[in-house]
Amino acid sequence: MPELGEIQETLRFDLDLPDVMTLRRAFFQDTDRRHTLAASVTDPAWAEAVRASPGPYFLVAEAVLVHLDEDQVRSVFDLVAERLPGAELTLETASSYVVDRQDVLRAMTVLRRREIESYRLNRYRVGDPDRIVTS
Repeated sequence: MPELGEIQETLRFDLDLPDVMTLRRAFFQDTDRRHTLAASVTDPAWAEAVRASPGPYFLVAEAVLVHLDEDQVRSVFDLVAERLPGAELTLETASSYVVDRQDVLRAMTVLRRREIESYRLNRYRVGDPDRIVTS
């Protein structure tokens, strides 16, 4: 367990798409310890910016990977492994049950009314969490 002094010295990087980051920067300013990065999680540039700071690295992928295709998610895993060796990554995912049934969700009905037929709330799924660890 880290000591309080170690936590206070932690650097934080917030990553989001450029248009979202523009909005976030209107409300939150970068500090010595908190930095914003405007890029896609699939773009290697963010990893290079993080790697320029001292590690260790603890990454939190919240509400992002579920919106990508499996190939894109694997490329993110590869990117982290190659550019930030030793980094720890925590993530959320959706089960196959949820992804396969998402078309009955109320949100999907609203999106269809707005003629966004191709929008999929969740794409990436993990039926067996061991697949992430072993592949």
